Amino acid sequence: MPGSTAPDGRRLRPPSIPPPPPPPGQGERLASWGMTRYARWREAIAGLVIMVGLAAPLVGWYRERASWVIVACIIGPTWLLLLYGFPPRSISVGRDWLRVRSTRADDWVRTDQLAKLSLEVRVTGGRYLAMEDRDGRTLRVDLSELSENPHVVELFLSAVRRARSRGLAMNKGTAKELGFLP
Repeated sequence: MPGSTAPDGRRLRPPSIPPPPPPPGQGERLASWGMTRYARWREAIAGLVIMVGLAAPLVGWYRERASWVIVACIIGPTWLLLLYGFPPRSISVGRDWLRVRSTRADDWVRTDQLAKLSLEVRVTGGRYLAMEDRDGRTLRVDLSELSENPHVVELFLSAVRRARSRGLAMNKGTAKELGFLP
């Protein structure tokens, strides 16, 4: 299959969720990125290992069977809640649009008609771009996921440049994060 191998011959893993199709009447999809099943489970197992590592002193200090049961009853549901809270995502971009799909949402914005673009920095360390276009559609995308594919970033930034020429205002932090300021 030519579509499942990289130019250097490596086998490509399919994304967990297929890339979203173009919004109706908005042109073709030019680039996409999707979280693979391997990456999703690698993140999930790493989170579980971290939770067990943080809880190990609790179990080691008490060395009672009840402490193991308590820790398992806390870690198990918490891990499942994290799996639900962070669903796999895929991103598609066209000349004038950006679309993000997860297992629970499928949203898109016209990137050439952005009215608002702001950077949200969370306490957990996540950085998100919150976007709103002139038609009122909103989208929030994780900046690290957006930058996974260089073609996606290039197309997105060119659309933001076009939107800035049409009057999009953004604060200095957002402009600096996107590389518009030195």
